[in-house]
Amino acid sequence: MSKRVRIIADTGSDLPQSLCKQRGIELVGMGVEIDGVARNGLEVSAAEVYQKMREGSVPHTSQVSYTDLEAIVKKTIERGEIAYYVCFSSRLSGSYQTGHMLKQELNHPDFILFDTKAASIGLGMMVLEAAEMAENGESAEKITERLEYLSGRMEHIFAVDDLVYLKRGGRISSMKAIIGGMLKIKPILHFIDGAIHQFDKARSTKQVIGRMVDIMAERADDIDSQKVIGISHADCPDVAEELKKAIVDRFGQKEFIVHEIGPVIGAHAGPGTIALFFFSKKQGGGLEA
Repeated sequence: MSKRVRIIADTGSDLPQSLCKQRGIELVGMGVEIDGVARNGLEVSAAEVYQKMREGSVPHTSQVSYTDLEAIVKKTIERGEIAYYVCFSSRLSGSYQTGHMLKQELNHPDFILFDTKAASIGLGMMVLEAAEMAENGESAEKITERLEYLSGRMEHIFAVDDLVYLKRGGRISSMKAIIGGMLKIKPILHFIDGAIHQFDKARSTKQVIGRMVDIMAERADDIDSQKVIGISHADCPDVAEELKKAIVDRFGQKEFIVHEIGPVIGAHAGPGTIALFFFSKKQGGGLEA
């Protein structure tokens, strides 16, 4: 009888801890430092981070702890299970490198890690699918095959509300932030091979939502057959509901996973960020960098 696969995810997946527990997913926290105090991402709320950012604090984040990941992996292997870490994009965090270091140190065939090149609910959707496969008794090889297929097709379409947060985090220059703020520009961004690129902009939330739905129409792979559409938001549930309604109005009723962007990603994007996740028609998505 083959060994059961146990899925491990990090808090970059933005999945509720309660859902992970329900689905048998082991969750490891990424680090968040606020006002000089370092904390585990499992122990700090997104609401606290967003409030601190509005007050002028600049949170810093770090990859998963080697010690925390090691403890979960060893415990899983000792139970006779395969520890399978479905990891946050290596282009945005050192968590994959931490996992790789641990894999080299343990040198154990029952520890597997996969770089999804994904983040937030995009990563969360892949984690949930892997967990479902594991629950159904699928092998690690079959899970890897599926994740490889999904990884290149997971679309991350998102818009930040205020460029000042990206500027504070060193993601854009001060001049771009000043000009963008004066013009009330909301950049619309997406992922290419796990890294963030800008490809459009809007000047209102209404325009952002309309453009996101248009992009979904252009790039989605057979919308009717998609199991779930992902939406995440940074302290703006009303905007998330507007986006959800716009998708339902355009394409009909769908199954959604809607959740708040957690403190790790929110620390860089800032409050007011809205994101949409779905699977594209072709490998690598629909647009070039």
